[in-house]
Formats: sequence, structure tokens, C-alpha cells
Amino acid sequence: MQIGDHQLNNFMLTGTSINEGQDNSRAFYPFYVGVDIGSDFHVAACIPFEKFRNEKEWKRSKTMKFNSDSQGITKFISALEDIQAQFGYKPQDFFLLLEPTGGHYSYLVVRVLLDRGYSIYQVENKAVKDFRERQLGLNEKSDEIDARIMAYMGWHKTLHPDMRSVRIVRPASAEQILYRTLTRDRWLLLLN
Repeated sequence: MQIGDHQLNNFMLTGTSINEGQDNSRAFYPFYVGVDIGSDFHVAACIPFEKFRNEKEWKRSKTMKFNSDSQGITKFISALEDIQAQFGYKPQDFFLLLEPTGGHYSYLVVRVLLDRGYSIYQVENKAVKDFRERQLGLNEKSDEIDARIMAYMGWHKTLHPDMRSVRIVRPASAEQILYRTLTRDRWLLLLN
């Protein structure tokens, strides 16, 4: 199938990139996962590509609430592995978008996901709020809504890679996320 100047083969879009200056030969994924990060628990929405074609379907997708400790993350990984087994996919077939909330809150889940080969991306908390309110016209906020919206944002960004209102970052490692948080929040160190 041809989309503009790009060739689509089995959810693979070649000849484009998601981020400026970064080569991503894979632009379509079978599943988009949004993870709302919290200090005690996280909420995830795992939405298949085709559900985004119907607004009611993706907005009503089930979410999974799991503790931010090792047991909760193991439960989340098991749920992703169940989907992989059911559909015959690999970790690379999932586009995971999460917030860099506090940095350390997401560190363990990011570390485990990266170690298992998942495609992890981050979006700023303010971008999620702005997208929810300005693009979708939703003023209500909940962890479940934000998890679904992050999955939608990932899908939307892959369809519109030049969209400037959403900046998605792909961290190279879990440590890079910690360094980014330290440099972003360095002003807090000066207050104490």
C-alpha cells in the first residue's frame, strides 16, 4: 500500500521518521500503549492500531492499573506478553508512550521495558494536558483518560510525524531518563 511518498508493508512505513533528526524506519505499530506514571501506581492502556479508526472504541478501551513496585510491573509485563502470545507479536511491535513524571517514578518500569526490547517514548506532562484539552476538547482528567490519550498521541504522531504540537523523545537508556530529569529539575537543588 502506498501512503504519499511512503511504502506501507505489514505496519512498516519506510522512508519517514517519527522525530526530526532521528531515523525511525518503523512508524506504524500493531499496538500503542500509553502509561500514566504515578508514585504508587501506574495506569496503562494497550490499544490495537485499528481501534483508533473509531473514536468511541479507543476512548472506551480498557485500562490496567498496576503498582509501581516490582510485583506490579511484573503483572504489567505479563499482560503485554499475553498479548504477544495471542497475536504472535514481539516487544518491538508495541509503541509505549509515557510521561517523565518525576523521573524516578518511571525508572523501574522503563528499565524493565527497555531491557526486554520494547520501544519506549516519552512525552511531557504538559503536552498530554494540552493535547487532551486543545486537540480533543476534553477537560476531564483521570489516569485512565491520560493513559488512553498517550496511546492515541503515539498513534497520531506516527500518522503525522511533522506535527509540532507533540514532541516525542526516545530515550536511549533508563539512565538517560534520570540524567534528563536531573538537568530539567536542577533548579530544585538550588532552593534547598
